[in-house]
Amino acid sequence: MPKERDFFDHDFYNYCYSLGEFEYWGLLKAVGANWRDELEREYAALAGNSELFGDKPYCLILPGSDGKEERHPQSKTEIILLLEESNFSLEEEIGKKAEAMSRENSISGSVETKIAGSKEAPLSFFEHSPSHVYPDRVLNSYLLAGDRQLYLRARRQVLEEMTGRKIKEAMRDQLRQYKKVIRTGEYRNLKVFSEEEGEQYYFESHETKRIRFGFKVGFLRAVQRKLDLETVRWLESGKEGVDFLAQNLPTSTVERIAYFAQRGLFDQNFALNLQKAYLWFLKNYHCAQESFSKDRGRVAVVSFDQERFAAEKEVITNFLAG
Repeated sequence: MPKERDFFDHDFYNYCYSLGEFEYWGLLKAVGANWRDELEREYAALAGNSELFGDKPYCLILPGSDGKEERHPQSKTEIILLLEESNFSLEEEIGKKAEAMSRENSISGSVETKIAGSKEAPLSFFEHSPSHVYPDRVLNSYLLAGDRQLYLRARRQVLEEMTGRKIKEAMRDQLRQYKKVIRTGEYRNLKVFSEEEGEQYYFESHETKRIRFGFKVGFLRAVQRKLDLETVRWLESGKEGVDFLAQNLPTSTVERIAYFAQRGLFDQNFALNLQKAYLWFLKNYHCAQESFSKDRGRVAVVSFDQERFAAEKEVITNFLAG
């Protein structure tokens, strides 16, 4: 099977983005599965080191777009090492492996370590920081290697954390910020898209104030966070328990929409339209990433279909208002 980059070389560029939304998502899933197979082979030798791991449970998980099965090769894969207790030797070896692979520009060189069951550092916090609340990093992740039971316990822990007042309110605050981006087209005082001009803006930089992520922060993250809040609402309804959700709740955004539609939270036809709208913004976001990869020295300015934008925006804003 071709590697993920083969699907997105510049000769293949126009074909990928001419696909329908669900065809494009199917392509992303196939490419993502191939990429994860490569990563599993890279870590296989390390995982077989009994002296390093001993009999202590661990797992490596992939958060972000890898976990949601929607990663574009322009994005770097992140890795989380999940442990029951600190294991400095293991953390060091995993870190070395990640650093070596980061030289190929395919994954992030840093590995985030999380300790399951730690009340001092909830799994919903990014890098143990209470000001960076992202429960979806564990909840919507992919298990790359290790103990599946530890992974499920971590998902259960995050679901329980999400029902707490502080984390629930943090997610609501994030959703309010994302909805503001949709209204204004601006994030951190920078224009990320212009509805009037029919343009999306993308730029990667080590300087946070210069970063522009196009449709990502407004439309994509808004739908993701709203689904996280719907997950809390569903859990609090008592119709499905935390153990059941830890094992069965899909990690991909598209499949989570279908999951809740099947349970009556959303109308089936609306859910289909929501999936399509989400995928339209995802495909166009990837188009901006691809454009930036051709010239990383300047802001990528990518046009979009304003009529489709207005239609898909309406679907998403209706979902967010519900």
